[in-house]
Amino acid sequence: HGILLRLCAFRDVLASSAGLRLRQAVGALTMEELLVDRHRPKFQFLSLNTLKKKSSPSAQVSLDSLAGHYIRRLQQIAVAIFLQENEQYGLTPVQYAALQAVRNTPEFDQRTLARTIGFDTSTIAGVIDRLEARGLVRRKSSPKDGRVRLLEATASGIQLLDAALPGVLRTQDRILAPLSPSERAEFLRMLQRLVVANNELSRAPSQGS
Repeated sequence: HGILLRLCAFRDVLASSAGLRLRQAVGALTMEELLVDRHRPKFQFLSLNTLKKKSSPSAQVSLDSLAGHYIRRLQQIAVAIFLQENEQYGLTPVQYAALQAVRNTPEFDQRTLARTIGFDTSTIAGVIDRLEARGLVRRKSSPKDGRVRLLEATASGIQLLDAALPGVLRTQDRILAPLSPSERAEFLRMLQRLVVANNELSRAPSQGS
């Protein structure tokens, strides 16, 4: 589930105000092409003349030799399966992860939640807004600091998580179906190793990795 989460944040980003501004700024480029470090003040594209000066003739590269190509394709597949299995509940993978994390640890604040699930703090508020609008989570002021808003899953949110769980588990089975049990364990071990080792390179490092 953690791997699926890291691969599928785009839908919630696109729905946020930050995503709207980004789409307006760069037009035809996709969000997938534009996920860069959030600390950069702006996008800087090299001019064609600069590219010509920097570039040199190179051999053709087969996409089949690039791990990133397959990771991107697996992301698309994982999100498609998750949405098929959970269509009746109207949950995206990121919304599910946020709701489940809040249920697991009541009274999370938004910043801690974002770090826990490895999601961008600038857009996690939009995820929580949509869950709150559906009555699945509620915000309340921290008794220690009135500026901090704590999160808790509502009875409806917990009920939805319980109902969605079979579909979430089927999603994992369908993604890994081509692999034998031993291959599944090895695949997950290697994925976890890659994610943990590269966690700090993420635009939203996870506290749990």
